[in-house]
Amino acid sequence: MLFLHSYRNPAHERRARALINQAYPDLDVTISSDISPEFREYERASTTVINAYVRPLVRRYVDNLARELSGLGYRRRLMIMQSNGGVLPAEVAAEQPVRMILSGPAAGVTGAVHLAKAGSHRNLITMDIGGTSCDVSLISDAVPEMVSKGLSEYRIDGHPINIRMMDIATIGAGGGSIAWIDDGGMLRVGPESAGSKPGPACYGRGGTQFTVTDALVLMGFIDPDRFIGGEMQIHAGLSSQAARPLCDALGVSEIELARNVYRLTVNNIAQQMRQVTVQRGKDPRGYAVLPYGGGGALFAAVVAEEIGADHVVVPRLPGVFSAYGLTTAQMRLDVIKSAPGTRLSSISSAIIEAEFARLEADVRQHYASFGVDPSAVAVWRHADARYVGQGFELTVPISGSDDLARAVADGFNQAHADRYGHSFPEQELEIVSYRVDGVADLGPRAERPFVANPQAPPKGTSSPAPGGETFTTYDREGLPEGSALAGPCLVYEATSAVFVPPGWSLTVDSRGDLILARSAAGAAMQEQGQ
Repeated sequence: MLFLHSYRNPAHERRARALINQAYPDLDVTISSDISPEFREYERASTTVINAYVRPLVRRYVDNLARELSGLGYRRRLMIMQSNGGVLPAEVAAEQPVRMILSGPAAGVTGAVHLAKAGSHRNLITMDIGGTSCDVSLISDAVPEMVSKGLSEYRIDGHPINIRMMDIATIGAGGGSIAWIDDGGMLRVGPESAGSKPGPACYGRGGTQFTVTDALVLMGFIDPDRFIGGEMQIHAGLSSQAARPLCDALGVSEIELARNVYRLTVNNIAQQMRQVTVQRGKDPRGYAVLPYGGGGALFAAVVAEEIGADHVVVPRLPGVFSAYGLTTAQMRLDVIKSAPGTRLSSISSAIIEAEFARLEADVRQHYASFGVDPSAVAVWRHADARYVGQGFELTVPISGSDDLARAVADGFNQAHADRYGHSFPEQELEIVSYRVDGVADLGPRAERPFVANPQAPPKGTSSPAPGGETFTTYDREGLPEGSALAGPCLVYEATSAVFVPPGWSLTVDSRGDLILARSAAGAAMQEQGQ
């Protein structure tokens, strides 16, 4: 249910819901002021309808999950991941399931934020390559980029989702992405995917189309005997068979096809990374690439070269890194009050402070209802602002200022310059929304420490690849802290594999993460276009 101006005054929506529930007790009613109390009624309506559509199903799922866990002896409170990178109690999350839409990818970014705070690289571009897609996000100074508007990446069947979420861009560049030839005779990769069933041809489950995974097999990047720790058989002959129609149509060999598919995938991912960096005023050369998912580390260094980055950080167990991210999440609740048309020149800092104070009180009240001490909640303030006459706004963090009006103006002008390359400090501003994020720490976590192997030279094995190259291969578990390797080489582990190209080196840090660095000579050659 949506009333046009309920973002300002929800009383009528709530009264209508009460009357409906009185007449029809079994009818589940979602109101927009609970889900997305923001102006722009179309996006608010779309978000409310999506929430209403999935809520009964999600409620049953969460109830069943809680019951089964209890039967297994689980006694702690069940938490569910949200798209904003935080968790909420299951019974609360089930009431607003639209906030779970990107919770899976958000878990990986949450883990990356934790790694950025603990490691040596606080600026990261995450790259999560799974079976169907590649998810890319930006972390600057250990803070993830967030988005609040229903952009194209955050639509369900074309309908926008207007909630606070991590800014994660997705493209069809996963292991199951299918290679095909367009009407102009050009080779393409994705976005269609073979999925998990039947999956890539090499899985031997009936798939007949040539995929990115099949290309990796033919290039020698995937060892059929080590895939998922040797638990799953890979059939290189089926990859060759799937390649034949494309090879015949293009007049290339199998290995040439595989290399072209790999290169196209690299280019597609690099273009997506430029969109979340260069197009938003960020220089990718100041970031390290953080790959995870089963396939991320096989592409990361080559993608980094493409965008001009010099470092790659491969976390421990990259294939299950998103699951690790779940364990690092804190409780997080976002509240908002929209006030479009509020010109900055017409309000005082005291009025802005009062608006934020009311939202902070609302956040603490919610946490108290969850059984969390309100005094233990950290709050973060943001304002959505724009120049008068603009159609869309930017979200600006607000902190540590007695002159809040000046803080909004300065923050917005800086954000506008960062995003668009210019600002207009003399132009009138308006605040359209106030936001407060409340974060509660769930307490210390028992993180398994990295246990370094006895200091010994890494033992590599020379392995010829189908294309004629020879790679030195290593087992990640056999690399002690301080190990240093030179590319080209491959490092295998149970959940993934790492490709270190020529001109790159790899070292193992004290956390057990693999740090890949590009040589100065290699970077200089790229700068000169050689």
